[in-house]
Amino acid sequence: MSKEEYKAWRAKERNRLKRRAQKQRGLLRLKEEKALGPLFVVLRPFQIARYSSPSVMRLGRFDASIDLKAAVGAFVGPTTQQGPVEECTLQWCTEQGYTIIEWDGRMPEVVTDCRGRILLVLAGRPPNDDTWDDSMGRAAIASEKAEGNAISSAPPARGGPQMTIVRGVGIGEGTLGRFQSAYLTGVVKSAVLSQHPQMLRQHKKNIPALQDIIRDEDVQRVIGVGNSILATYAPKIYREMVEKLTQIYDRDPTLERLFPKSVFPAQTANLGPRTITSFHFDSKNKANGYIVLTSLGGFDPKKGGHLVLKSLKLVVEFPPGSTVLFLSSVIEHANTPVQLHERRMSLTQYAAGGLFRWVDYGFKTQAQMEEDPDHAVTVEAKRKGAWRKAIEQISKVDELGSDQEALIRWLKERRASYRRRDTMFYSVPDTVCA
Repeated sequence: MSKEEYKAWRAKERNRLKRRAQKQRGLLRLKEEKALGPLFVVLRPFQIARYSSPSVMRLGRFDASIDLKAAVGAFVGPTTQQGPVEECTLQWCTEQGYTIIEWDGRMPEVVTDCRGRILLVLAGRPPNDDTWDDSMGRAAIASEKAEGNAISSAPPARGGPQMTIVRGVGIGEGTLGRFQSAYLTGVVKSAVLSQHPQMLRQHKKNIPALQDIIRDEDVQRVIGVGNSILATYAPKIYREMVEKLTQIYDRDPTLERLFPKSVFPAQTANLGPRTITSFHFDSKNKANGYIVLTSLGGFDPKKGGHLVLKSLKLVVEFPPGSTVLFLSSVIEHANTPVQLHERRMSLTQYAAGGLFRWVDYGFKTQAQMEEDPDHAVTVEAKRKGAWRKAIEQISKVDELGSDQEALIRWLKERRASYRRRDTMFYSVPDTVCA
């Protein structure tokens, strides 16, 4: 072998070993991502800066601890009052004296109560990203395709003609009960309430459409951005969700994280074609928790598709491709219809409040706790002042920076502890030739 041939062989071998090491690191990265879930995503200051520095609208006479109500125990929201389903229109909102927020869907804005607690975040979209609009267009096409492949059924009780697919982890009525049967398309009906967290059951004909949505790269991008927005504007809530939901996943390996990089245990795809909802509370969601809602489709946001927050007397212009964050469990809300020739879809990330109650009650349901007199006393004690304690977990605008820094430190510490516990994350040999 000549000197030139040896050099060529050495370079080829070096490249081969580099590719091998990169592949090994990639496989370990995937294992780490699956094991750590949202702990794998360590937020960095520049990521938070992308969504920070919003304009602030303060509701001077509105105090969330007084004017918003949760159910007893403050794990879930109040029940939506039964009555005739009426379509919410922009004209009706104007007649009622609602304040209209003319939002361009890009510049971040927040709405707070009189004490600075963040109630609503108009997060918008990633700034200085020319690919976002195209990505959201493809996500809308994926939703339309999924709608065509899913089974049809009666319209939901709180909305208009639309197809809705839900997937993730829930408990109680949020998993198998009457609420899902009445409201969500394709969910298997059952009169039995689950006694522990379970995967939301789907009709077998909806599974292919569901898998298409989950695997779609643009949908995954929406989910990842929503997770970052939650961590940015609700750091204390984010930490609580990671802590308690991790306990649930560790306790039951059969539970699946649909989107490993998102802290949310469940997602809903409202596939349209003209997604409409009347006034309601998302009663089964975490009372002091936020939903991340992303609007998709093609419509004029000044003529329809508004987000209407009855509890706050606000109407928000909600352009397609934009994301908002709000307390849907305790804020009564709806959206206005789009024009007949337009299409509107949405993707929602949320967490059932019953999951957090199950963890707080020692991995038992409320009914199981109340069967034991000693445990019943514990339940009653937890209920006292529960809502005021829960509302204090909501970050205030003036304290947001320190809350974000605390979350970043905590995520790094937790990630490091997980890595120390599992040495597989350090098993990649350094075999690359010098």
